[in-house]
Amino acid sequence: MKKIAIYILLIIFSNSLLFSQTDASQIFKEANEYYAKKDYSAAIEKYEQLINQGNISANIYYNLANAYYRNNNIGKAILNYKRAKKLDPSDYDINFNLQLAQLKIVDKITMSVWVKPFIQTANYNMQFELV
Repeated sequence: MKKIAIYILLIIFSNSLLFSQTDASQIFKEANEYYAKKDYSAAIEKYEQLINQGNISANIYYNLANAYYRNNNIGKAILNYKRAKKLDPSDYDINFNLQLAQLKIVDKITMSVWVKPFIQTANYNMQFELV
């Protein structure tokens, strides 16, 4: 009797695993279709759904990063390219797209109107003595 119960549990468990894999592949397919239709926001939603369900892979992160990049969200694109790279460090496409996305970041440090004159004055008024 215990063997029958164990077999039944194994069958139920294996069916649930099979169903979840089928569900994940269907969501991945839908996300890719949205991406192909240039509906990047919907694609992002689907890729995020996969990740929230515990489906982690370099392909999912890479595709998610591409969707964020196309949606002009460069910060999240870089984050997800880095996640993909962590899972597959030697993938050429991941590394190339990461570098491309990083080129889009512009770090500008601008001095406010009141700081710049202070720094210029401080530089001119400094005198050094040799002892």
